[in-house]
Parts: sequence; structure tokens; C-alpha cells
Amino acid sequence: MRSFHEVLSHSGISATAKVVSQSFVVLYDESPWLRAKIGFHSGAFLLGKHQQSKNRQSMSERRWTQLRWVVCIAGFFLSLLLLVPEFEDEKEVSSTPPSELAITNPQFPIPTPRPRKEGLGLSRSFLFELAGSDKMAGLEREQNLMQRYDDIVDRLDGNRVPQVGVKAGPYTATVTIDDKPFVTVLPQDCPEYFSRLDDEGKLQLETEVAYAWARLIHEHLVLENFKRDPEFLELYNYLALVTFFLVSIAQLSINWFSRRFVHRPLWSLKLLLWVVYFTTLTRLHPTFDTVGHYLSRGALHPIIDFIAIGATMLVLHQLTRLVLHRYLEALAQFDNDHQETERAALRRKTLAQAWTFVSQIGWSFLGLYLYFSQLGVDLAQFFAGAGLIGVAIGVMARDVFLDLFNGAYILAEDQFVVGDWIESNSDTGEVIEFSLRSTKIRRTDGSIAIIPNAELRQVRNHSYRFSTVDFRVSVCHSTDTDYAMELILEEVGYLDVEWPGKIKSLPQALGVQELGLKGIVLRVRFSTLPLAQLEASRRLNRRVKVRFDKERILLAGDRLVSVVRVLDHEQPWPSVPSCEADSLPTAEQAKESSDS
Repeated sequence: MRSFHEVLSHSGISATAKVVSQSFVVLYDESPWLRAKIGFHSGAFLLGKHQQSKNRQSMSERRWTQLRWVVCIAGFFLSLLLLVPEFEDEKEVSSTPPSELAITNPQFPIPTPRPRKEGLGLSRSFLFELAGSDKMAGLEREQNLMQRYDDIVDRLDGNRVPQVGVKAGPYTATVTIDDKPFVTVLPQDCPEYFSRLDDEGKLQLETEVAYAWARLIHEHLVLENFKRDPEFLELYNYLALVTFFLVSIAQLSINWFSRRFVHRPLWSLKLLLWVVYFTTLTRLHPTFDTVGHYLSRGALHPIIDFIAIGATMLVLHQLTRLVLHRYLEALAQFDNDHQETERAALRRKTLAQAWTFVSQIGWSFLGLYLYFSQLGVDLAQFFAGAGLIGVAIGVMARDVFLDLFNGAYILAEDQFVVGDWIESNSDTGEVIEFSLRSTKIRRTDGSIAIIPNAELRQVRNHSYRFSTVDFRVSVCHSTDTDYAMELILEEVGYLDVEWPGKIKSLPQALGVQELGLKGIVLRVRFSTLPLAQLEASRRLNRRVKVRFDKERILLAGDRLVSVVRVLDHEQPWPSVPSCEADSLPTAEQAKESSDS
């Protein structure tokens, strides 16, 4: 084994670092300009005077961050240059593998031996999976074998690796360690084509399986023996300290990157960084190997699988959105060529929101299925054996599926789109967001109502294709209805000129709608663009009121009431024009009201 100093000298790293450091010291001592330049940039970096930073920290947090940078960088270089362990001369380790571990007959393909998957990986598995027999289950065989194998590993001292071999008898093949039988290959451990071979082929196939097991055991014993080497343990402490400072510097770099560009703490990335660090350290140390196994199988692998599957599903979701965007662009171009309407643009927006929701839900469920499958969790057996939990999940999923199906019906039948003004059983307002699960409506008071689609059984759409203004006004019985109707129609025409493009059809003079005790109701109806009917009604009300006042046409119930202080009881009450003369007060009533 070559010493660490020899590795550095052979690679030229030590000599190069020495020359560079000496040259820098000479330049630093003899050049005041260089000292000033380094001092200025170091001070600017440490004091955090970067003016483009969007998230400024307080002075105490900034100083704490600067102190961490200084400690981590100084600790890294001090540990790298001053704490290098010194090793003895190279020593020989007895680890001669037997020659029969090579593949003897490639005509018998066998799968690569792998450990058993145990759910979330919280239990230790043997180096390879064993099949069960009539007398013992496969997991029980592995546990018995693991106990014997742990005793062999505990006796390693870093000097000698036990001899691993294969002994092929007349009927079975056995893996041996130091000429002692360790594990016997059973017919159940062989591939499925074992039963189609003759006796000689069966024995040869069992021997090949034994060779594969022996190679795996030998490689693992060599690794475990190397980890118990005293020189490696000394180098382990040195590497643990150096990598600790490296990981700390990486975490500080992530903090700077997240504040500068992402504006998020990125806790998941920091957690993954430290989990990888502690998992690697514990796996390399023979004493903490069990802890490292739990961290690796119970924390590191699930986190890496989650990140990998999540990133893959996110990429697929973004690709789906890109394809959807291209399709909607092509659809918009087709609509433009065939005189697109505003309704078509709103429907495309609604389709984009709905399909984005479907893509997100679909890829999320696929990612969860792949993730739990990678962890070894059988979802079918879980839901089948969940009992009451499965029933509760089914009841909750029923409502979700009803919402999804009703949302699909709304989308397919084009009941409403984003931007429509709808009225349901409980809420009225403008649709601002739609998905297959729910619909968001902004009410007239500005609040947002989130309604599950299953509750939208009856919906009134006030802006489907066009809107209608049903204008009604009550006038006195003495009014010329034909003349009043002509004035209303003229004001509708003036409104079209004042507000161009909003009125879609000519006004319809429906005439006298109602005759009542209080007056005559005149009715006019015309169509406007979607959601323009309310503004058109308000504008027309103002114009008709001004025009009727100008033409001295009284509305139903209008009267001129002048309350005066009557000094002389015999002073006559002034005449008041009204369509309701009988309801006017007398002079005595006016006097009493004024005195009170």
C-alpha cells in the first residue's frame, strides 16, 4: 500500500502546491499594491457590500455568515496541509482469490445475485437473496447465514482475507470459506430452466450459481478487511475532517446561491448533502457500518429515488405543457383564419387550465406509484389489507371522482369558460379559474368562492355568446306611450354611438308591458357583448332619465312636493303637476308637517 505522501509526490500535487504557496508569499511581501488589492476585495466580500443583492441580511447575520466562511476555508486548508497522516512502508495483505471463481461455463446464464428488497430498507439483508425450501423459508435462511457471516467479518484484522472457494460434489455445490462449508446451493436458488436440464446440467448450473455467490462474498470480504486496516482508519479520520469542511463550504455556497438567484432556502438540497456525507462516513467505518446501512437504505436511497422520480415527472409535465401550448397555438391560428370569436379564446384558456391540471395529477400519481414500487411497497396489498382505512379512502375518493367527472362534463358541453359570469345555487360571480376538481368564482364583493364541480348541477350562464338588456321603465298614465318609446329607441341608438361595438343587435320595441295603478311599464330589449349588459343598462338608465326630464315626461310616482312654511292659513297651496294628484297633501297637512 503506497503512503499518502508518496501519492502526493507521485502526482506532483505536493511540489506544485509548495511552489505556488512560496511564490505567493514572496509577491505578497514585496508588493504593497497586491496587498491593498487583496485586502480591498477580501473586505468587500466579507462585509457583503454586493449592491445587486436582493435579500440583504442584518449586520449580525452577515457577520455570522462571514465567520462561517472564514472558519470553513481556514479549517479546510489547515487540515489539508498540516494534518496529513504519515504511513509506514507498504505491506502485503493476504487476499489471494481462488482461480475457480472465474466463470467456467458461459452457456448457463444466471442473473446477478442481489440482496432482498425489504420495504423501506429498515432491516438488513444478506449479500444475495436465497430461495425458500420445504423446511425453511428464504428469509430465515438468510438470517441464519448472516449471523455466521457477521462472525467471520468480526474476526478480520486487516492482514488476511479468508479464502473463498466452491466445492462441487456429486449432487450439490457448496460455497466454502477457509475450507469450511458456508452455504449450499439448492435447486430453488437456480434459474427457472433448471428443471429442463439433465442431472449433469443441473449440477453444472448449481456450480455456476455457487461461483457467482463466491465472487460476491470474496469482494465483500476484501472490502471489509480493507476498512479494518489501521492505516485506513488513520486516513479515515483525516478524510472525515477534510470532507466536513468541504461539505460546510458547499452548504454556504448553496445558501449564497439560494439568496441570490432562487430566493428559496433549498432545505431539501442541504439535507441531501449532509445525508450523503454521514452515510458515506458511516459506511466506510467498520464500527458504524450498521448505522450507515440504515442511513443508506432508510434515508439516502429514498431521498435520491424521490428526487430522481420527482425530477423525471416534472420534466414530463413540462413537456406535456409544451405540447399543449403548441397545440393551442395551432388552434388559435386556425381560429384566426376562420374569424376567431372572443368565446373561442376564452375556451382555449379554460382548456389550458383543465389539461394542465390533468397532466399534473396524472404525472404525480405515476411518480408516487413508481416511488413506492422502488421502495418495495405493494400498493395493491396495502389497500386490500387496509380494512377500514381502505373504506374511508374509497369514500373520500368517491367525492373526488364525482368532481372530476362533473368537471369533464362541464368542459365537454362547454357550459361555461374562464371569464363567464355564472350563477349557481349558492354563488354568483365571474369564473376566474377552472379545473376538473373545482371552479373559482370571484363574487361582486371581491371575495373568491371555491366550488367543487359536483355542486354545480344547475348553472345559469349570463355571458354565453351574448347578453341581453331587458330595459323596463314606468311612466304616468297621461304619457304618450308611442312618443316615449321613440325616445327610448333614440337613446339606444345614441348609446351605440357613444359605446361602439358593444351592442350586437337592433333594439326591439316590445311596447306596453304592463298597465298598473301606479303607471304604464314600457319594455325595450336588445343584445350586447358578453358581460356588457350591466354597464349598458346603467348607461341607458342615465340617458333615458335625462331625456325624459328634458321632454317633461314624468315617471310613475314622480311628483313635485314643495314644503313651505305657511304663515297665512288662507294662503292657497300651489298647484303641483303629477300623475297622482289624489295622493298630494292638503294645505292643512303641509302646515302641520312644517310646524312639527
